[in-house]
Amino acid sequence: MLDKDMPYNDIPFITTIQIEETKGLQKLAEDTRVVIELLNYAISILPSPYILLDTLSLQGAKVSSGIENIVTSNYDLYAGYIFKN
Repeated sequence: MLDKDMPYNDIPFITTIQIEETKGLQKLAEDTRVVIELLNYAISILPSPYILLDTLSLQGAKVSSGIENIVTSNYDLYAGYIFKN
């Protein structure tokens, strides 16, 4: 029952919940690990890996502008970022 003075009440802790591991989940976890390693390698050989993070916020701003019916090209977006217009 709900008791406002007792935290969590009857909710079990996450560590006590048993999740059945299947071969499909194990393969998915292994494939995910491999892809993350490949991405880390690909980013590490870039001359400026932080440029990827900078462009994520810019792309989000572009999509937001599109929702508001403001047309912005990629060129305008990056030129404004680089030249701080």
